[in-house]
Amino acid sequence: MSLPWMRFYPAETLADEHFSGWTCEERGAWFTLLLLCWREGSIPADQTSLGRLLHLDGGDLRRVWS
Repeated sequence: MSLPWMRFYPAETLADEHFSGWTCEERGAWFTLLLLCWREGSIPADQTSLGRLLHLDGGDLRRVWS
């Protein structure tokens, strides 16, 4: 079981070149998966399950995942 909170560094995240280059949708997907991984301990490896978690169909998930 994970802690009820997690340490997060907003300034470092915003300064990260990868994060700053992502679209808003990509950032939202990343953050959602980060939160789910924190709560569950892992995220699924298969794209179908990830798409369900993010409420994205196959084409949208491929676009965001790239």
